[in-house]
Amino acid sequence: MIGLKNVLIWALLFCVSGFLVGCAQECGNNAIYPADISYEGHRMATKSSGHSFPHNSLESLKDLIASEVSTVEFDVRSTRDNELIIMHDSDTCSYGEKNVVISKTMLSEIPRMKGGFKVPTMQEVVGMLEGRRFATVLVDMKAAGSDSIKRFEDLVKDLIIDHDKVVILYDYSDRTLRKSMCDIAYRNGIEVQNYKFQVICR
Repeated sequence: MIGLKNVLIWALLFCVSGFLVGCAQECGNNAIYPADISYEGHRMATKSSGHSFPHNSLESLKDLIASEVSTVEFDVRSTRDNELIIMHDSDTCSYGEKNVVISKTMLSEIPRMKGGFKVPTMQEVVGMLEGRRFATVLVDMKAAGSDSIKRFEDLVKDLIIDHDKVVILYDYSDRTLRKSMCDIAYRNGIEVQNYKFQVICR
């Protein structure tokens, strides 16, 4: 019985190690291994300031920029017309004035957040971050259409110029997204990290 248990443990370790190597080979030297990262994301801005701005709103991110944190994080999704917006969930159910699915909705039809706050575009956020240099900018790419990847890369290039380090987090199970993010890393020399991959290894 003990022998069988040991075999199962070693088999599990072998599978996990194979996954790690696969990710490293997929993205080459630009892949980074999971590590504890100390930062304040978009959700923390409202907690530290005492304001009640919605997550990922421009107002929330402005609060974060005004604080003393060295790292900022935000989430990106693409709309039906391939515009990149700052949004954590795949729909607006939790904090929108009405519920729509982001990938099936045109930018002009994305509802405002509760309280009348506008859903910002990635371009607006990148422009807003331009005034202050951060040690690290974490961009959590939740979902993007193939037609919006080029625009995403252009905005990432702007972030690379303005900040010390740019780290992209993405869903490793999404093959199209995985290839696109790795290609961007190769061309621009930035690190690509997968958040699900990070959770598996903890």
